Amino acid sequence: AAGAFLPVPLAAPSLMGLPPTPAAAADAILTAWSTGAWISSPSDYPSWVSTAADVYAVHAAMAEHPICVNEFGGVAGYKQGGMGAMEGEECFYAPLFRKFVIEAPAGMSITGNHLFASEAEVAFVMAEDLPPRAQGPYSDAEVWAAIGDVVLAIELVGSRHTLTDLTNPAKLADAMSAGGVILGPRLTPVGARAAAHAPAGRPAVTPEDLADVHATMSAGGVLSGEGTGRACPCGSPLGSLAWCANHLAARGMALKAGQVVITGAIAKGPVRAEGDLVGTFGAFGSVATRLEP
Repeated sequence: AAGAFLPVPLAAPSLMGLPPTPAAAADAILTAWSTGAWISSPSDYPSWVSTAADVYAVHAAMAEHPICVNEFGGVAGYKQGGMGAMEGEECFYAPLFRKFVIEAPAGMSITGNHLFASEAEVAFVMAEDLPPRAQGPYSDAEVWAAIGDVVLAIELVGSRHTLTDLTNPAKLADAMSAGGVILGPRLTPVGARAAAHAPAGRPAVTPEDLADVHATMSAGGVLSGEGTGRACPCGSPLGSLAWCANHLAARGMALKAGQVVITGAIAKGPVRAEGDLVGTFGAFGSVATRLEP
């Protein structure tokens, strides 16, 4: 099980009870992330988070926190997931921080980032902004047209706590357990406006290709999970991206050119330091990384 790879945690300093505010929650989570002193006491964690609005308020406070801005490089994009986590919510997204979005084959430290799982995912790099607009939600076709690159990726899943009895909203507050993203080969999105400027020789891909792609995740040469793009939120990588863009716009925010969005787990596996972690995506290629203990 993925949990078998959890490192022995360091003790987090007692805060004598965390104030129930997004700013205090963001500070506790990001401080643990920065120092590696994982939160081990329920009183030091934002267990008060109980609604979708609470989750997004904590994420917004994280994006403005000095650790995010000065140490983590700011918000690089978003991760999608959390299907079924809360009644009435299709899924959720959380910020990705630039420091932890890296190019393959570079890896990360399992212990240093409290990693416990890996996921093969389709990522998108935006070529154009998708700001709020008066005419309402963006269509899937409009979102696709604004994509720059399709990227084969591995998400590394981690947490800033060692608690085992949290509610789903409280878990989601921890940046939805974002640990890191390993970016692999780029593909050209057929029909996107940026496709005309894509490097020659790259594989071309359509939204239907991504929905149907068969992906696998393996660790140390052992297959650990497989699935198709239809496992993503909203039934496909593009559907997941469009949902994220429209939800952000409804909050008065914009998905911006250059930002990366990973669209949800297609295949899942553990993390280990022995051998490569490899995500394969059928004929479109693979991405690999090697982790440090």
